[in-house]
Amino acid sequence: MLEYKNILVPHAGTKTGDTALEKAIDIAKACDGKITILRVAESTFIPTDIISDSEQSQMVSELQYAPRSFKKLLYKKMERHVLRCKREKINAVTRITHGNPDEEILRFYNDNQVDLIVMGKKKIQMIRYFSI
Repeated sequence: MLEYKNILVPHAGTKTGDTALEKAIDIAKACDGKITILRVAESTFIPTDIISDSEQSQMVSELQYAPRSFKKLLYKKMERHVLRCKREKINAVTRITHGNPDEEILRFYNDNQVDLIVMGKKKIQMIRYFSI
């Protein structure tokens, strides 16, 4: 029997993310596993060719403080997923990072002991399981 002790669920706040989480809960129950719910906030692109250097500096300065309050909001929204896991007696935590989702999911996988990634893919409307 396969044992998945550390399950990663990338979740963008979508219905497919919810479905992936439900599948991960089923797997975690069977394997006595732990779930990490990863939310990746995509970075803001500043079009440098249409704004001046001083405008760009001002925007960067203002954006430095935005991520803190944004992260708090995301943690609050993601807390319902952790509570869902706890109702099923599954240990779960939320991690929030920012950047390119593909790169951040792989970075999290490489930096942590992940046994399984369970994620949804909106375009084909089905859940894919894969282990890296």
